[in-house]
Amino acid sequence: MSNQDGKISMANMLILFYLFSDGKLEDNLVGIFNLFDADGNKIITLNELYEIMAVFIEIGEGKDHQIDLAKTMAEMFKVADKNKDDVMDLKEFQNGVMEHPVTAKIFRIKKIDALLDVMAV
Repeated sequence: MSNQDGKISMANMLILFYLFSDGKLEDNLVGIFNLFDADGNKIITLNELYEIMAVFIEIGEGKDHQIDLAKTMAEMFKVADKNKDDVMDLKEFQNGVMEHPVTAKIFRIKKIDALLDVMAV
């Protein structure tokens, strides 16, 4: 989650904020979706999804994970993009995140200590 200087980006901090807030999961996913909808057009492209997945996988699997980011991203996108238009709207994003095993795991971790244990691996 940190860059080569050991600093955590504001976007990554906001994702953590949404992951651990007491709000409803649907509301938290709206916040995360909006963070990565870079151009504000209410859809997420493959490039925008790549940024999300990189952060999610590091959060859920730890810094030294062996997860194939491209494969996971393609799987999640395929599950989510129900209308096959090659972009995800908010509803598709919410469903895709919760239906894919790697990303769904992240939202089951609701305690900061559990997250830190995973990230330390």
